[in-house]
Amino acid sequence: MSHRAVVEKQTRKAPRQQTRRRVVCVFGAPGRFLREELGNTMVEFALVAAFVFIPIVFGIIEFGRVIFAKSVITAAAREGVRFAIVHGTESGATFDSAAVASYVEGRTALSPVVVQTSSTGTKKPKDTVTVTVSYVYTPVVKVPGLLTSRTVTAHSSQIISY
Repeated sequence: MSHRAVVEKQTRKAPRQQTRRRVVCVFGAPGRFLREELGNTMVEFALVAAFVFIPIVFGIIEFGRVIFAKSVITAAAREGVRFAIVHGTESGATFDSAAVASYVEGRTALSPVVVQTSSTGTKKPKDTVTVTVSYVYTPVVKVPGLLTSRTVTAHSSQIISY
């Protein structure tokens, strides 16, 4: 056998064998439940995902939904008061609460909404109109005491133009 063949034979590495780690108790006696750590990472990930990650994701979703509801309700109140200020007594088609409510409900993506209209005076120019729109927000994920149904409300006031 040549010198080169001997060197190549010595430098070849043996195939790696999968090793298992063993954990021994502090006092030296191997505990039955502490013998192997296989699957430990999966269990830790399952605990973190169940108690940390998933609630955070659902919290973000619910927060986005309630912000969307508030934005839509605020826009609905503004639309209702704009409708009312151009339909005063001098416009020829005076507004009433039912007309404002049907206008707002037709332009709102959420349902059902409660629309209340009030005005100072007799709906003449320079009187003030206030439109209040309310919506009961119900979360998808119900957590008692934390995520329950809440009423989202928006107010808008302007002075009648016509």
